[in-house]
Amino acid sequence: MSRPGWLLVALLACGCGSTTAPSTDDWPWHNLSVSGTVSLAGQSQLSGDTVQVRLTFRNQGSTAARVEFGVCAFGVQGVGRHGAEWDNHPAPNVSCANFGLVVDLKPGESRDIPVYRATASHIRESVPRDYYNISILVREAGVLRRFRAGGLEL
Repeated sequence: MSRPGWLLVALLACGCGSTTAPSTDDWPWHNLSVSGTVSLAGQSQLSGDTVQVRLTFRNQGSTAARVEFGVCAFGVQGVGRHGAEWDNHPAPNVSCANFGLVVDLKPGESRDIPVYRATASHIRESVPRDYYNISILVREAGVLRRFRAGGLEL
């Protein structure tokens, strides 16, 4: 895993615990900025009791590309078949460090960035067992974009 990826995992583990309730305050708070031709793709995985969600940046161009984002630039949302929802919005009175991370990509290079990690049992404390469609939300130039990241049986 890349240095920015490990840093983001550490920051999320320390300060961005989820409420599991759908957010209403313009989450995610930080923007994502892309310079170059970069595609984004989401993926989710359940490993034991651990839910992991990551976003892959892939430079599709013939020149170098750069992706810049803040610690709280990624929203993760799960929507169940029966309507229950959860997301990774930080708990009340939790703030995000206000600094950015930079990922430089050579032509053809891709990088996986972990954007969420939690236990399924923690999520199930607030929502029923169900199959959840997972999405990653990012703000790019102030516009909220949604990337599908598969689904998980929780």
